Amino acid sequence: MASQEVKTILSTIPDGRTKYFRYRQRQLWSLHKWVDLHQDAIKASFLSDNIAVGSETQYLIAEILLEIRQNYEALDLKSELDLEYAIAKGQNRPDRKVPENLIYIIPDKYTQLYSVISAVSAAIAAGSGCIVELVHDPTQTNQLLRRCFAEALDPAAYTCVTSRPPANILAKCLIVDQTGGIAPGVGRRLLSSDATAATMAVIDRTANLALAAAELGTALRAFSSKGPYAPRCILINEFVAEEFVSMLPEELSRTFDKPLSAPDSSPASQVSRGHGSKSPAITQLSDRHSDDLQLKVSRDTPIQLLSFSSLDDVIDGVQNKSEQQPLSALYIFSDGPSAKYLAQFIAARVSFVNHIPAKLSIGPAAPIGYAVTPSNRYHRDMFTSPSPQYAHQIGSEVSAGEAFAAAPSQLVSKLYGASKTSLRPPDQPKAGDVNFFLQALLASGVFIVTPIAVFTYLGASKLGLSVLPWLTSKK
Repeated sequence: MASQEVKTILSTIPDGRTKYFRYRQRQLWSLHKWVDLHQDAIKASFLSDNIAVGSETQYLIAEILLEIRQNYEALDLKSELDLEYAIAKGQNRPDRKVPENLIYIIPDKYTQLYSVISAVSAAIAAGSGCIVELVHDPTQTNQLLRRCFAEALDPAAYTCVTSRPPANILAKCLIVDQTGGIAPGVGRRLLSSDATAATMAVIDRTANLALAAAELGTALRAFSSKGPYAPRCILINEFVAEEFVSMLPEELSRTFDKPLSAPDSSPASQVSRGHGSKSPAITQLSDRHSDDLQLKVSRDTPIQLLSFSSLDDVIDGVQNKSEQQPLSALYIFSDGPSAKYLAQFIAARVSFVNHIPAKLSIGPAAPIGYAVTPSNRYHRDMFTSPSPQYAHQIGSEVSAGEAFAAAPSQLVSKLYGASKTSLRPPDQPKAGDVNFFLQALLASGVFIVTPIAVFTYLGASKLGLSVLPWLTSKK
């Protein structure tokens, strides 16, 4: 049986309030104000629940506020009115989208406040109602989220529940599953995160090792290295492995109370760690084919370090272990040509060269089927469905009346004639295109013909000047 909160929201959605422009504005404005006013309580919850410490708390709050702000400022009344009345003015709207009525969110517990508000603020901007599944637990973050929904948002359109509604209710929802545990077909649509896909870093011999150590050291430290995009496996070229391994503990020790001991050379050797949950466990493997190497991981899997001899060695190793599943993210530290080669032949949802975006250290994995970006994890278009409107025919479109008239249509006859035109040969460029060899010929012509023309002109000019006095004297 559905809870009272669910019954309330189901009775509210049909009135369409969540789609009104000013209503969406007010909800986002109120949410932003609530987070801003309760920063002290939010910081306290982060510390109490061991989510973030120091500058991490400030960064996390800043990103929450910025995402709400971006969704708020993206709302444009004039643009929305123009789109709404386009068809009345005889204009086509091929890009029209309509919001999903109801979103059901199953949040990831990792940086939960950000994970929930990121999805909810995008859904509000789209014009959807929201139900968030928050099971009872003693964490302050959980309690704070309940307060936020009760005090900042309209409880008739945005609510929290402690248990999952029946299947017939979920069938009406777009389900945002940040845990990756919901099977396809449960909801009307599914935005699912793959929480177990591997994230890998590759350090080539051409890399700036100081930069690589700094970026990876920070990524391994940030938020206890528990995020879905924290690198779980680091492959290092054998020519620079020893130097990099000696640099990494220093980078990690910048934020830990105790420096991290360097890995030894024995297979699957555990590296000693600094104290507390902030320190990641690191395992060094001597062989990239080791059975201990894991590409399908949990967030408690130790960070794996192993060496490779060539770029092809990396590619073969990943293909042998990946089971044809793309990596969640690939971080490449190398020169441009090496990065291009690795990014081309290692299947990954996203690749970053010589940097790791800070925003990937927080929140859930991006929904499968959408691009992974270093900006917001969710955007309003994810919570909409295409619903184009056409006021008139487009391009070569033929109306049903013209196509299937009793008498043969001249328009259809022309269409049929055009359809039988032969395709151009595969090696023939499009009209107006200049192929590679012709470009080279034209370029060489510029460099060859132009100097000849210049020298001819100069020679003719000099000859004319020398002959002119002689001709004058003959008169």
